[in-house]
Amino acid sequence: MSRITSALKVGLIATVVMEVFLRITDLLFHHGVNFAWLNGTSLGLDPESFTTLLAGYGIFLFGGVAFAYLYERFIPRKNIWTGMAYAVIFAMGVVAGLIMMPITGLTHPLVQAGVIPDPGFFGLGFGVKAGVFNFLGHILYGVVLGAMTKPQQSEPTSPGEGTHENNQSGTP
Repeated sequence: MSRITSALKVGLIATVVMEVFLRITDLLFHHGVNFAWLNGTSLGLDPESFTTLLAGYGIFLFGGVAFAYLYERFIPRKNIWTGMAYAVIFAMGVVAGLIMMPITGLTHPLVQAGVIPDPGFFGLGFGVKAGVFNFLGHILYGVVLGAMTKPQQSEPTSPGEGTHENNQSGTP
């Protein structure tokens, strides 16, 4: 399976698992973490519209797949621990926490209008509960990512696998 195909599959599954976790825990603990809504409304779409959620989920799923591809492409040891570390440090920490959330505070129409708070660094402007569940959601994403991503094999693992390009005898 190609890296892109694998990242598409793994990224979609890991992102959906994270989103289901966030939706269920929001129902139970009212933490308010809703990346799809935040992404959709950042485009200036109606906060009450289903289209806003669809656009937001598209952005959210694209991000999950992109992070899965980068993990598969650049992280040499793939397991649950490296998946968790990658998701928390790179995806949540650096990209979301230090780059995207502060940019959201500067550009989001609802933040500018005073309707929602400025998320600030790591989204902590939404409250400590939001930060904790954001962290836990990224751990879960990383566990799924690390568990499902298999290392690319550069050469066949046993005789008979791979291509027969180097066969000098002329038989397949």
